[in-house]
Amino acid sequence: MLSLVSLTELIFFFDSMNVGKILKNFIYLVFNTFVGFWSVQESLSYKQTKRAEQEKDEREELINLKSANASIIIIQITSLILVIVAVIVWYLGRIEGLIGAALLGSAVAFGIVFILTFFSQLVTYLYYYNKI
Repeated sequence: MLSLVSLTELIFFFDSMNVGKILKNFIYLVFNTFVGFWSVQESLSYKQTKRAEQEKDEREELINLKSANASIIIIQITSLILVIVAVIVWYLGRIEGLIGAALLGSAVAFGIVFILTFFSQLVTYLYYYNKI
């Protein structure tokens, strides 16, 4: 499609173009034509279509793995920060009673979340390291 645009521009405006613009349009025309033929040839070839689908599947799997890893890291950092904040608030405020127990309980709960995500990441890393 782009090569048709370049070709029509070359045909209709050839008289008013300078040499640089004619050369640029000719390069666009050749490049777009080769890209078009390559795309059509790739879509008609069963082997190349299958390979392109496999590469797309591998890319999607890699994106899923990276996003899962990033989400676990975000959960780890957030839970560690919340543990530290809860302990600092409890310690500096010398809060006792129900609110103090709630602060310590939340610190313990976020600590458990941090430990679980840390060990789950470690175990899955070791499993896949030994599997591959």
